[in-house]
Amino acid sequence: KALRGAPVSQHVGRPFGEGMYDAAARDEVYESVLATAERSLALGENVVIDATWSSVAHRERAVRVATSAHADLICLQTVLPDDEADVRLRHRTASGRDASDADVNVARELRSRFDPWSAPRVDTSGPCAQATDEAVHLVLGGDQPIT
Repeated sequence: KALRGAPVSQHVGRPFGEGMYDAAARDEVYESVLATAERSLALGENVVIDATWSSVAHRERAVRVATSAHADLICLQTVLPDDEADVRLRHRTASGRDASDADVNVARELRSRFDPWSAPRVDTSGPCAQATDEAVHLVLGGDQPIT
């Protein structure tokens, strides 16, 4: 939203694939995030990028950024059964406390377009502490697929 001049705390109400959520805008967001990561890595900083990563092209760009910085890249894919994700999205939307424009319809579109990914999966259907422990275990566990 910030790249398009929209307040990040405000709902934009654009359907998936239109306006600030079209393919070109998504590419611009990923390029901006990865350019920031590239600058941070050049300064010797650690970087964590929390994103959908539904496109293999964006993942490959992240690999190139990490490789050029001689940085380790560890990818994790958080997963949740679709029905539970939909319940959570409905609750979040109904609460009115979240500025995300992602709703059940957006989630369905993303699922239908998600490129296959071999990154280790972290089950987020249980308690947050359990998912955190699983992610830490995977990060500390060594060899991780990256695409």
